[in-house]
Amino acid sequence: MEREKILNDLNNIISEITFNTSIINESSKADDVEGWDSLAHINIILAIEKFYNITFTTSDMLGMANVKELIDIIINKLDA
Repeated sequence: MEREKILNDLNNIISEITFNTSIINESSKADDVEGWDSLAHINIILAIEKFYNITFTTSDMLGMANVKELIDIIINKLDA
């Protein structure tokens, strides 16, 4: 799956949960997005899992320092 498509999907998911229409990019972090707090983070992760029909491990979640790393993990899971 293309990175650009995933980034677009993530923008939609994150904006629906945080009610923030700011556009994220691969260097974005949760701290960069208003409304992306710990509760929103859980909801974002659950929404991504449901959207892509994947499951994140604890190790995956610890490796998500920014959106680029999140996209890398999604691509790896979709290609598995």
